[in-house]
Amino acid sequence: MTADQRHASDAVYVLKAIARLIRNSPHKEDAGDEWAELHASYLEDIAGAVIRDAQLDPEQVAAGSSYVGNEWEGALIPILFGFDDQKAVVRKLLEK
Repeated sequence: MTADQRHASDAVYVLKAIARLIRNSPHKEDAGDEWAELHASYLEDIAGAVIRDAQLDPEQVAAGSSYVGNEWEGALIPILFGFDDQKAVVRKLLEK
């Protein structure tokens, strides 16, 4: 894997982590479930385009996703959500 492909795979992990956080946000009902799903799906589509354009192995990305994706979620939760919301988001992610 080249350095550019490693960066591209990191971009995929970040995009997918943000999509999962949108889907599990305690405020998605306030914004509208359809709005949240539309944007989460769009981020996943972008991740798919990055995989394709960077010629990444989808199986290799999927294998790393469970570990690296969880790290990105953990890094992004305190940045994107207030303290009380962090607990709710983590609880929802753990239920899945």
